[in-house]
Amino acid sequence: MLRGGTGPEGSEYVAQNGYKYRKVNGHWKDIRHIVAEEVLGRPMEKGERVICLVKEARLNPTPETIRIDTVKARTEVQSIRRQERRLWVLKVELQDMLDKVDEALQKIESLQE
Repeated sequence: MLRGGTGPEGSEYVAQNGYKYRKVNGHWKDIRHIVAEEVLGRPMEKGERVICLVKEARLNPTPETIRIDTVKARTEVQSIRRQERRLWVLKVELQDMLDKVDEALQKIESLQE
């Protein structure tokens, strides 16, 4: 059955991309989204997506085999990872500076002896 094709309410088909769709309220809906909305207890919002934790979740998703992800969450994680990388670079630079200061102090102390 083609997307947008006729079919009774609740009928399902597997698209060429390997995902299963079900007819709900006269519209074809990705079955993963149907399961996600059941888990959430509300319709999915803009910026939310369903991630399959196992390949089989494309055809038979369960609450255990999917994860609901948001653009905001991904953006926050990416921001924190960027900040972490910057801090590691600063840590290395500061350690290099500290090593040079230690070397200079050791030279001064050895001259004073």
